[in-house]
Amino acid sequence: MNDITNQFFDWLDETGLKPVDVAETLGNSPATVSTWKSKGIPKSKQQLCLMMINQSHAKHDHEPKVSFTLHPTYEEFRTWNKASLAAGMIVEDWAESVMNSAAAKHLNKNNNNE
Repeated sequence: MNDITNQFFDWLDETGLKPVDVAETLGNSPATVSTWKSKGIPKSKQQLCLMMINQSHAKHDHEPKVSFTLHPTYEEFRTWNKASLAAGMIVEDWAESVMNSAAAKHLNKNNNNE
């Protein structure tokens, strides 16, 4: 196993995530992601795995969190997932980024109309 593989599976353990939790973001089946632990992460997936780790670590654990649940259709989620991957993000971070951008745009529009 290489360092990236060790980092990735250590990160999964630390966060309590399982291969099934990250498989769709990575574009693979949970079984395939599980095999990486012994075979190593393919070079084509290493950068995305590192990005997931880095984005997770960049979040501030000391900030109070508010959560809500969305119930997208399968097709909606697939569309969001494709958009997040195109932006180099996992779905959760992409959704947060899009919501922050939309809120800022909305607030700027309202401030300009005053």
